[in-house]
Amino acid sequence: MSRNRLEKFIAELSGLTKDKCPEAMITVSTNSLEGEDASMEIIVPSDAFDAVDEAVLKRSDEIFDDEGYHIVVMVFEKEQVAASQAD
Repeated sequence: MSRNRLEKFIAELSGLTKDKCPEAMITVSTNSLEGEDASMEIIVPSDAFDAVDEAVLKRSDEIFDDEGYHIVVMVFEKEQVAASQAD
């Protein structure tokens, strides 16, 4: 697996996220915990959650099916993240 191709797919998923929600916060890790090639944590306002979640999960599935890169995408609502950090 090519590091350059992986970075291309990460950039594509990040761009797709920003297209749907410009204020999204994105964290990427290429340190594998369970064999994945990369993981992405995306935090968005609740009103953008469904659009971002559907788009990036669909595309990450396509990347896995077509190219074999396993990029785990986790989308969270900003309000829920803030509430959990306040506890």
